[in-house]
Amino acid sequence: MPDSKPAKLTTVARKELSVREGHGKIRVLAVGVSDYPKKSGFKPLKQCTNDALQVFTTFREVQQLNGHDSHAVLMTSETKERLPSRGSVMDQIHELASEAQSDDRLLFYFSGHGHRIDGIDDHFLVPQDAYSESEPDAHLSMKKILEVLSASEAKQKIIVLDACLSGPTLLGKKLVAASYSEKFFAKYLAATKGIAVLSSSAADESSYTQSDNPKLSLFTFYFIKALRGDLDALHEQLLTLPGLFDYVSTNVQKKCRDYRIQQTPSLETSVNGTLVLADFRQPLVVPSAVDLSAHPLNSLLFGETRGEQTKCILTKWSDRSKTKEQLQAAANTTEAMATYLKEDFGKWRPLLRKRFGFSPSDIEADGGTMGFPGGSLSYCYEADSKDSGSIHRELNLDIDWFGDRARLASLLALFNFEPDTFELQLSMRLKPMDQISGLEANGWDIRQESDDEIVAVKDGITMTVTAGALVFDGFDIEQLLAGGGNLTDGQKLLAETITTLAPPKRLTSGNKR
Repeated sequence: MPDSKPAKLTTVARKELSVREGHGKIRVLAVGVSDYPKKSGFKPLKQCTNDALQVFTTFREVQQLNGHDSHAVLMTSETKERLPSRGSVMDQIHELASEAQSDDRLLFYFSGHGHRIDGIDDHFLVPQDAYSESEPDAHLSMKKILEVLSASEAKQKIIVLDACLSGPTLLGKKLVAASYSEKFFAKYLAATKGIAVLSSSAADESSYTQSDNPKLSLFTFYFIKALRGDLDALHEQLLTLPGLFDYVSTNVQKKCRDYRIQQTPSLETSVNGTLVLADFRQPLVVPSAVDLSAHPLNSLLFGETRGEQTKCILTKWSDRSKTKEQLQAAANTTEAMATYLKEDFGKWRPLLRKRFGFSPSDIEADGGTMGFPGGSLSYCYEADSKDSGSIHRELNLDIDWFGDRARLASLLALFNFEPDTFELQLSMRLKPMDQISGLEANGWDIRQESDDEIVAVKDGITMTVTAGALVFDGFDIEQLLAGGGNLTDGQKLLAETITTLAPPKRLTSGNKR
């Protein structure tokens, strides 16, 4: 009778689950106001629309920020269906707060003019439809925003302001990042509640737009770099609010010294713990074994290249008038490859049967390819000249072959296979550009990037990331296949790389879905 009890989670799975739950989904409202009516008295601001767009895009693209599946809203001077008027922004803030669950986190980001009105103990954000400098009702009251967000069930609320005169009245002291215990990390996060206001400048200062990116304001430029996992902003591969504040504040002030101006970011917080914005630790916990079957992988592909003479394949070739291309095509015909490989294939067939228990009908040979249960070995000749070239061998294996590393090592030895490339075929389609933050936060140096592929280097290994595969050059296959109780460096690197993968993003629209 089948066992009706639910399967028990492994220790690794329990820890990963608890950490993810503790981190909590984050709901985002990003507002950027660049256009102001002349009657408002406020000048247009070039960068603010793009500031908000890039913050929103970052939460969409960086999986380690744990963006919420169904709530991410962008309001700018260019989102015509949802312009950042006073009423519309307040409606969205109410919705942001009211729809949140107790395990959620909230982030409200605003880039635009900040304003103070004489005689009123409040700070105001200036919406796009502001009609007066002196009328409080023409603006967004920070007191009201704090009141609405504070009433939300969400365990953590973060307000980020890139606006002139945006610092809280009481400036927050500089916080020091703590050290994290893996054992208590999830529990600690789950208990971290409260509200924090991160501001681009002190209460009596202006916020400047000039940065290394001409389309982003100075504060937001460094804010986004931190969100995307700049190593200088991370502490033990975690992006905490104190760590983000230290990073942004240090870099903004350093840049302002170069500009001979003053801008001092500030932080005010009632959070009773260290608030974590992003978790770049990969893997979340080090696995006890490299179990590729637990990850979105279809197959393994090992590649090997060695030199070969054309006459070794085309044994009867004597016509020197043939071009290199013609000889290459002739060498790769089914007949030529079958003759070339007859001895090797004939020797390997009984070895495969005896070592792995295959039946004679399980093994097939056709030209340059030998097939067997769960795999195939194929040959291809590439001519460098008329007389010589290279034989490329590819060993393509189902992921099940990796379940026993000793078995896989035995198969490689049987074929005298010494791979110089190693490829993981994926069962999901990736967006290579989405992988950048996770890879860089884990020490990979991105050397080339495009929509189609990323090329990264770490510890002497080159990895190419495409939509459907990871290709490694320089990987020590012996380390990968080594047994014993402890993981080798190669096994750790492979496990970390696989768990770094960001699946296709859920948030695909420019506004709330």
